[in-house]
Amino acid sequence: MTLNLYGLCGEMGDAMLLFEKMPQRDVVTWNIMIAQLVKRGDIDGAYCFFLRMPDKNVRSWTSMISAFVQCGKPKEPIDLFMKLQDEAVRPNEVTVVSVVAACADLGELDLGRSVHEYSTRSGFKRNAEEIYQFWDKLLVKMKHRGYAPKTSVVLLDMEEKEKEKFLYRHSEKLAVVFGLMTTPEGTTIRIMKNLRVCEDCHTALKLISGIVNREIIVRDRNRFHCFRGGQCSCREFW
Repeated sequence: MTLNLYGLCGEMGDAMLLFEKMPQRDVVTWNIMIAQLVKRGDIDGAYCFFLRMPDKNVRSWTSMISAFVQCGKPKEPIDLFMKLQDEAVRPNEVTVVSVVAACADLGELDLGRSVHEYSTRSGFKRNAEEIYQFWDKLLVKMKHRGYAPKTSVVLLDMEEKEKEKFLYRHSEKLAVVFGLMTTPEGTTIRIMKNLRVCEDCHTALKLISGIVNREIIVRDRNRFHCFRGGQCSCREFW
């Protein structure tokens, strides 16, 4: 049984035992363990594995940066982004968007601007400012169709407005926006997610699929969700 299957079955103890017994471990194997731990909400455990990795690729760095942002720890992603550059690893668009979100959480406007400038210099087709502008326009259309952020899914102790901003930065929302910006009209958008889709994102993606007339397929830790025409294939059971 592979590490992935152990993780899907919730047998992380067996997965770790198998991992430790492996005579050789490549970067893919390490990334699988990090993803499985993040999926179970064990961010500290995932970070321990990350620190142990002898070699890290952009997926390793981005997984940890995104995980810290989503669990409300904005300082760690910025520190990791600085170390990533020291290691001469080229970030991708998801890395940059996550770091900009962390800068916003901490009120680090100057650092946010420098990250934006870095993304422009690095030749990314889309930068973080463009992605958030696209999201803001889409959000207006969603609210016209009755969307109201479900802040009850945010368990952190913060003001309602801050909870809304936190929800808007969930990775699946940003991934859909990036897909809409970079793929031809009518193209199906496919997203893989390590964690379960939250109730707010589920509602948002249903609305988005109807607004843009696109099929959006999301694979979370439990099942496939096929969003089409404002509905989801799961019929609200997930």
